[in-house]
Amino acid sequence: MHTGIYLPQDEVHFFCEHTAASLNRDKGVRRGHFGEYLLDIPENNLIQIVNPAFEQLADVRIHVYQPEPLGYTEKSIKRDPKFEGTTDNNGFFRLGANPFGEINNWGTNGVLLIQILTGDAVAFGWLEITDFNLEYWRGNRKEAIFKVIARFE
Repeated sequence: MHTGIYLPQDEVHFFCEHTAASLNRDKGVRRGHFGEYLLDIPENNLIQIVNPAFEQLADVRIHVYQPEPLGYTEKSIKRDPKFEGTTDNNGFFRLGANPFGEINNWGTNGVLLIQILTGDAVAFGWLEITDFNLEYWRGNRKEAIFKVIARFE
């Protein structure tokens, strides 16, 4: 009698990089908790604002918003930004050690909405906590840089 999972030989199933890395992180560890891998975030985090040609954008204003969890899956983005400032000469803006603060174990507040302002033009970008986890697991535990492409409308 077969008691395992049956997968036909012609079907191949893969995990995305984040799922595979989080499973490997906890290999051999008793389960019972979930979401603890979300805490794997580099010590210093920077975003670099670039245009679609990947040229750095200096002296643009940045507003970073984070959703507030409302239960398991619902969230609401607050009116006031969590971070605000201006990029430096190389287009960098520092988010610091843990830009997410206390992370909900479902990850519903593990997203940052980035508003980029220059003159009267505005652009938006997103960063997810999974981006930060992947950089940490790739060995970038001290510092990670996340490029955000500004497509001004």
